[in-house]
This record gives sequence, C-alpha cells and structure tokens, in this order.
Amino acid sequence: MDLVDHFPSSVQNFARHQPLFLDDRVLPHVYRLKNQHPDTLSAIAHHTPSIFLIEAPVTPDFFLEETLTASPNPWLVLLPQHPDEDAYQGFITQLRTVPQLHEAVNSGQIQPFPYSLGAHCDGPVTLQVIHSVRPQHLILVHGQPHFLLDLASQEELQTRYQIHLPTIHTQIELPVGDRFIQPEPPALRYSGELTALQTTVLLTLDSSLQDDVRWQQFADTGLIEAQWQGNDLLLRGVSSPDVLRGIQRNSPFPINCCEYCTYYREDRCWNQESSLFGFRVTPEGSCPVFEAR
Repeated sequence: MDLVDHFPSSVQNFARHQPLFLDDRVLPHVYRLKNQHPDTLSAIAHHTPSIFLIEAPVTPDFFLEETLTASPNPWLVLLPQHPDEDAYQGFITQLRTVPQLHEAVNSGQIQPFPYSLGAHCDGPVTLQVIHSVRPQHLILVHGQPHFLLDLASQEELQTRYQIHLPTIHTQIELPVGDRFIQPEPPALRYSGELTALQTTVLLTLDSSLQDDVRWQQFADTGLIEAQWQGNDLLLRGVSSPDVLRGIQRNSPFPINCCEYCTYYREDRCWNQESSLFGFRVTPEGSCPVFEAR
C-alpha cells in the first residue's frame, strides 16, 4: 500500500476501494496474522478450522505453539513452494524439533503442505483483474516460464496490452501514451521435418523443444501415441503409470474423461445435468453424463 500513490488513478481506486480478501462480510474470513492480537488468534484457533498462508523464511516460533497445539481443530499450514526442495524439507525438520509441534504434526492436527499460489489462480479472474485495471503495459513475472508464456499468449491480452516477459538484469522500456503496436505473440510452435519410410514415419523436431519444463513429463517413457483430429495429428506422451497398467485403448486417447468432454472449459464442468456442474475438475475425471466433443 506504500506504493499506491505512485500508480495510475484506476489502480489506486481499485486498490483502495476493493477490500478483496480482508473483508469481514465475505466468507471465508481472512486475517493478517501479524496485525492480530493473541486473544483474537486464540479465538480463531478454538472456534474454526484454520489455514495459514505464510511467507518464507519462517521458523517454528511463527506457529504460536501454545495457540495451535491448544486448539482442538485441525490446521493446514501452506508453505511457499520453491525450486529448492531442500528449503521445504529443512523447514519440516526444524518444525519437528519443537516437541509439541512434532506431536501435532505426527497426529495430523497440523498439516504442513507446500503450495504454489500461481498454480491455484483462477484464469478468468486473473484476466478480469487485468481488464479492470486497464494497463497500457502488462509485465508478467513470478511464475514458471511456460505458465507465463501461456498467459501472455491469450488473444484477449495480446490485442489490448503491451505484454512484457522480462528476464533478470534485462532493462525494459515502458513508454506511456504512445500508439499501441500489437506485439508479436510468443513463439509456441516448433519447426520440424517429416520423413515417410517403408514401414515407419519419422518426425524430427527442433531440439529446443526439450528446453520446456513440460518435456520431461511428455518424454517420460520415450513412447508416444498419435491421433487424428480433423486434419491435425495430435501427439501424446505415454506415462509410466499407463505402461505399468498395460492400458489397452480402442482409441489412442482416453475419450471418456473430462478433458475430451464438450462441457469441459477453463478447468471446470459446465454441464448442468452433471453433479460436478460449476466445480473445478481434473482432466482425468469422468461422470455418467459425459459427452464427447
């Protein structure tokens, strides 16, 4: 909030008049922990199950040993996910050095769990916030590169804003008021060659494809499946669990799951006849009223 005065008026209005999470009239209630009196925290802990969103670095003292362990309710403690997994494991080890907290963790009363806030953002809401602010420049940082690239490739963002995906120590210019020039969309396609032999077909792609973090999952077993969709040929990596289960499909792709359902959009089910209507669902999920695209 210290920087609000330096932002455009539309941003200032949005920040000052939209309480967002910290509004007692909206459920669930969210509190800034550092601003709460110990008596208030104790009341929260004793009357309702609670979730902590905390910022690293923290120590076990942060968990207010007396408050958490005295509560009969379970606590889910979300720890920021970092590329360095040792940081998370080190914190768990440190947490277990406090006897009462160690016992609470073992009993399941306190459940530490790593989270990536960006991975749980609702895409449509993110776009709505951007459109509400109406910036001229949109800078995307703090996230996995391929996630940021996917967001930057959204057509409704590409046609309205100047999008920047800066790297560390790279200077970017943010001219204000200049005529909007449509930026080139990030390159998401990879060139290759197709060679038809007598008994096989060879598909050769640029090696830069391996730089994407999704490549390891795609190439997990070295096996792929292909299926025609119209005039396009879709490729799917066969995962280790699929190989171990020895799944035999009539179709290379599982067609009876949410990912290939007509009503699966934006990670949610929009079939009013389904019990999952309106809920976030996984691509592998299924229900009795599935309809293929």
